[in-house]
Amino acid sequence: MSATCVCGSDLWDYRGINPVSQPTPIGHEYVGIAEEVGSEVTTIKPGQFVIGSFFASDNTCEICQAGYQTNCIHREYVGANGAQAQHLRVPLADGTLVATPELPDSDLVPSLLAASDVLGTGWFGAVAANVQPGNTVAVVGAARSACSPSSSSAPRPGRRGIQGDGRTACHQGAATALTDGLTRHG
Repeated sequence: MSATCVCGSDLWDYRGINPVSQPTPIGHEYVGIAEEVGSEVTTIKPGQFVIGSFFASDNTCEICQAGYQTNCIHREYVGANGAQAQHLRVPLADGTLVATPELPDSDLVPSLLAASDVLGTGWFGAVAANVQPGNTVAVVGAARSACSPSSSSAPRPGRRGIQGDGRTACHQGAATALTDGLTRHG
């Protein structure tokens, strides 16, 4: 693993929201270099820098082909394996991992974590809501999804963004970033 982080949903177990009866690994936002690949993996090669998703998906079933990889009929929650580790076995690697064209500079690696969860979550929301250029977008309970520059600059959404989740500092920066990002790409 080159970089991982703890997502708010990882903390549900820690806070007691989800019952935990045994030691449980956490972490589902991760990037790194593929060290080994299984014999059935065809698109990922050892030595490639990869960005992983929080759900492993085959990317071949009808649901994946419709763009809903988190509901893949063969999905597996990667967090069950715990990305907060030195190594992680990623099931369904061909459908789950995305290789970058080259190794990124080390100072860029932490920023790529947003593509592991936050960017996809924001993009999925925009697609599911059928957001089009010129639409006004309200993101409620956005947390990092709206505070992240990567999710606010996705080219799909409309022109105006209104974000709120009770975090004043995040609001002010995210609402501006969202509006600016959406205007650039709308």
